[in-house]
Amino acid sequence: MNDLSMSHRSPYKKSARIVGDVIGKYHPHGDNSVYDALVRMAQPFSLRAPLIDGQGNFGSVDGDNAAAMRYCTIGSTRVKTDMGLVQIKDLVKDSQLNSDSDLDIKVLSMGKNRNRASKFFNSGTHEIYKLQTKEGFSVSGSANHLVLTLTTDKNGKPVYDWKRLDAISSDDKIVIDRSEKILDDKEATQSEKNLAIIAGCLVSEGFVSKNRMGFNNTDRVYFDNFIRAWESEIGESYYLSNRVLPSGKTLYEFDIHLQHSKDREKILNSDIYIAMQGLKSKEKRVPESIFSLPKEAQKIFLQYLFEGDGSFSKLEKNTLIVQYSTISQKLAEDVQLLLLEFGIVGKIGKVKARDEIKVYLGNFRNVNKFYENINFATYKREGFKTLIEQELLRREENSGSLSKDYIPFISDYIRGVVNNSYLKRYNFDRYERIDRNLDKILSEIKLNALQQEFLEFVDNNYYYASVKSCEKTGKKDVVYSIRVDSDCHSFVANGLINHNTEARMTKLTEQLLIDIDKDTVDFTANYDDSMTEPDVLPSRVPNLLLNGSSGIAVGMATNIPPHRMDELIEALLHIIDNPECEDSEILSIIKGPDFPTGGIIFGKKGITDAYTTGRGRIKVRAKTHIEEKKNREVIIVDELPYQVNKSRLIENIAHLVRDKTIEGISEIRDESDREGMRIVIELKRDAMSDIVLNNLFKSTQMQTTFGIIMLAIANKEPKVFKIRELLELFLRHRKTVIIRRTIFQLEKARAKAHILEGLKIAVDNIDEVIRIIRQSEDTETARVSVMDKFSLSELQANAILEMKLRRLTGLEQEKIENELAELYKEIEYYESILKSEEILNGIIADELKVIGDNFKSERRTEIVDDYDDIDIEDLIPNEPMVVTITHRGYIKRVALKQYEKQRRGGKGKIAVTTHDDDFIEQFFISSTHDTLMFVTDMGQLYWLKVYRIPEASRIAKGKAVVNLINLKPDEKIMSIIPTTDFEEDKGLVFFTRNGIVKRTNLKEYSNIRTNGVRAINLDEDDSIVTAKIVLPETKWLFVTTKKGQCIRFKVADAREIGRVARGVTAIKFKIEDDFVCGGVTIENEDSELLMLSEKGIGKRTTASEYREQSRAGKGVISMKLSPKTGDVVDVVMVEEDKDMMCLTSIGKMIRVDMQTIRKAGRNTSGVKVVNVEKKDIVVSIAKCPKEETEEPDVVNDDGIE
Repeated sequence: MNDLSMSHRSPYKKSARIVGDVIGKYHPHGDNSVYDALVRMAQPFSLRAPLIDGQGNFGSVDGDNAAAMRYCTIGSTRVKTDMGLVQIKDLVKDSQLNSDSDLDIKVLSMGKNRNRASKFFNSGTHEIYKLQTKEGFSVSGSANHLVLTLTTDKNGKPVYDWKRLDAISSDDKIVIDRSEKILDDKEATQSEKNLAIIAGCLVSEGFVSKNRMGFNNTDRVYFDNFIRAWESEIGESYYLSNRVLPSGKTLYEFDIHLQHSKDREKILNSDIYIAMQGLKSKEKRVPESIFSLPKEAQKIFLQYLFEGDGSFSKLEKNTLIVQYSTISQKLAEDVQLLLLEFGIVGKIGKVKARDEIKVYLGNFRNVNKFYENINFATYKREGFKTLIEQELLRREENSGSLSKDYIPFISDYIRGVVNNSYLKRYNFDRYERIDRNLDKILSEIKLNALQQEFLEFVDNNYYYASVKSCEKTGKKDVVYSIRVDSDCHSFVANGLINHNTEARMTKLTEQLLIDIDKDTVDFTANYDDSMTEPDVLPSRVPNLLLNGSSGIAVGMATNIPPHRMDELIEALLHIIDNPECEDSEILSIIKGPDFPTGGIIFGKKGITDAYTTGRGRIKVRAKTHIEEKKNREVIIVDELPYQVNKSRLIENIAHLVRDKTIEGISEIRDESDREGMRIVIELKRDAMSDIVLNNLFKSTQMQTTFGIIMLAIANKEPKVFKIRELLELFLRHRKTVIIRRTIFQLEKARAKAHILEGLKIAVDNIDEVIRIIRQSEDTETARVSVMDKFSLSELQANAILEMKLRRLTGLEQEKIENELAELYKEIEYYESILKSEEILNGIIADELKVIGDNFKSERRTEIVDDYDDIDIEDLIPNEPMVVTITHRGYIKRVALKQYEKQRRGGKGKIAVTTHDDDFIEQFFISSTHDTLMFVTDMGQLYWLKVYRIPEASRIAKGKAVVNLINLKPDEKIMSIIPTTDFEEDKGLVFFTRNGIVKRTNLKEYSNIRTNGVRAINLDEDDSIVTAKIVLPETKWLFVTTKKGQCIRFKVADAREIGRVARGVTAIKFKIEDDFVCGGVTIENEDSELLMLSEKGIGKRTTASEYREQSRAGKGVISMKLSPKTGDVVDVVMVEEDKDMMCLTSIGKMIRVDMQTIRKAGRNTSGVKVVNVEKKDIVVSIAKCPKEETEEPDVVNDDGIE
């Protein structure tokens, strides 16, 4: 770019010109790698200080590709402009090869935007590729000409992608713009309308030869309209005749012989005659003037064109079709482009038997648009109206079949995100269904971000054409392009969308090249020895640290982060002033990397490691803030870590939310614009922003690790450097550059002084000099004589001989003396620089200060000291919770304080609202920080933190537990065990329905996978009933059965065994259909057990009353049962600081002080603990912390002995 004299003030040049220059001079490889390098240097999100000033689309932080460096199409390509559909070659008439010209027109760009085109390029002759779609649309251009296509990303999301002609495949979907947007809304004059009628009639039903014109038709109204238009615009000199055809119709004929016509000159100069003269039927085309007429006149042209050779018909299955017939391929293509101006997609097909070409409109949406926007002109108009009205009426009663006019890929993508029966059942990607049911479709999509994505495609209303072929034509042709003054740099041509880029150097880049022409660096031969190129640049900017570097080579890799200019300059100046300074002083100036995308660096250890050893790892997080919206918190992401793709990040978060890896998010959308980044993450009402943020940081690229490797090439060898060493290398480089520059300037000054010294001698002795010159036979004699006489060098003698007479004046003599004096001062200054290290360092410092002053910038990346990972539990209050789970698997947590203590015999409060076929099956009290171990009937064990269970109101149903842990379809949770830790002195004991007990060290369950682990090896007909924690002080295990049988045995009798072992027998049943219903652990014999039956009858009994037995015995009676008591429900250990909570099958919960329940012997029933309604039974009991409330009233025991 420097070779092309492109400063930051120069006009932009096409990127292709720049890339071509680089390839020709310095890089004999493919243009893609060179262009990719240019693009990256222009991206403000890639470089901290961009080196290229780019115009056009240079990509985005979303990962969008940059535009092509050049687009070039053949001259006949029609560009949609404010002057109409103009052939690109005619934008500048008769342009020279490889030239550019100023332009000032309006064009249509991607997204229906209207932009200015300011430059026209004749790009010379190139090999041509031609793309043709199955519908008949086509474009021809150079291999690197880009067209817009629709494809999918790795997640199946439809995305627009620019593809070169030489890379188009048969699977691509080509974007066709069919917007009806008018770039110039001027009204058509009556004259323009008349010309449209004449052209439409003549193209369809007429002929124009050199000396004759003719037109005929059987429709009298159509014929008369033509005659009136002709008379208005041309004249009345013509012949009319008519004759009856065999069909009985009258044929009306119009004829002109130009040699006899009074209007001959007017006809010969008319656009229609010039455009159509001599064309055979196969050569017909739309006259050029029609393409530049106002839209109203183009509509009239199409009306009369279709009235002539057009038709409509109704096929099978109520299919309506409109078609235009011709034998001219060019005319068919022209008509197709004109129809597109009215939002109508015409497809070109051939009837081989008749060598006929048809432009046909094959779906009702298209046909109806033709009816609304164009229609026929006369006779056919009424019949067409009747057919359309009948079809509209029929479609009110029956929706009709849908066409293949649709948005590809969108339905599969949305169905993959949203599980919705409506979206699965209907083809909601079809434009007909979108027109009728857009609101319904949006309501079913539900997610706002997804709705916006869908609406973008709907609003574009593009047609997606299928590729028929794309190949080399084997021909070369002149190609053209234009500069569009917009970010997208695109324009619509032949219905397709195209774009490119231009570039120039930034002001900063000039500082990398300054003084390169003063022998400041070494030059080596280029790849073909035709010219030289610099080994390094004489840069005044520490670009390696400013913009960083990343790359991989054989056996080495580098990853140097970008930094802030101000800090680098200050550090360099500090080293100049304090050469022996400590590394810590440098680190106090350079705070750390400064990424172009901002973000937050957590912790200085990685920075210190990198700067002092050359290697380190830093953690970078997105910058966020919290907003409030309708009593909900909203996370706003303002900045992302370096090199994170925004679009991909949003998709990743959406998938994690859908898979329930991250919870608490209701919606995510991208509201970024030109002003900056803004990713909006809306939270659910009960979600805590700190928790959600922490999960986002842990699970997504909102937090990344940047591995720093400060590897660089010095003296042609790779080495890992400390940051101080890199700064010192830069200063050494600057010293070398300034010394070489000074030597260059010194030699130049000395050479000039040497010449002036000779001139001064000549002026001081001018008479003698003149005499010598006059007496010399030739120039050589004069040169030698002057050199000998005044002891001059050959250079001085030559300068004297070339001296002009005006320099002999007194003023010129004084000027020479003054100039020589200034040169002596310069020489003295240059010599002082070379002699003095202090002066040399002063120059380096002064130049650095200028750079610092001219390129100041604020720090973008925030650095936070001494960061450690936030423990998510530190963000959550540690408080007691009531956790409930229903028979159908709904779980929730409710703060314990929501339940008030009641007296024994109280009716209780509703703990959860359940369906008729559901009831609460388990509940327990736990802390929010505890870990829950879910033990299932199949012997599987899962983990879940209590705070991850959604908190709900006291009467809420809760959330399906299958959404929190990965249960199998038929798996049922039997026991939920809270624990605060997994110490080795604890155990986990399992009780099975068939009387098996198994004890395993708790540590074996400390690292559970998402899918759980096998906790016990069960027999085929066995299942888990419950599980309990075994503490070091636990002495006995107690098992009770449904029919009132129990056994107490030493815990040691059930020795610890492995995680997947079967266990040993705990009790043998006396009754055949009996089974274990509960089990507890006992620490001492004075402990009391509380047992409760299904009808709410319970008792407290001392453990010693249940005599100790050997494991595997038949045990003793645990409770006296009867129809009034029902079967045993469960057993718990009584604790003074605990209350008991009972749950019934209809969802009632009652809290009872255990101390108010009367003690009773082993072989008794007990007292009424809870009033149970006739159809209700107690299903579960558990202990909870005692609530400090007023003492309960004394009531009489209603005991049952």
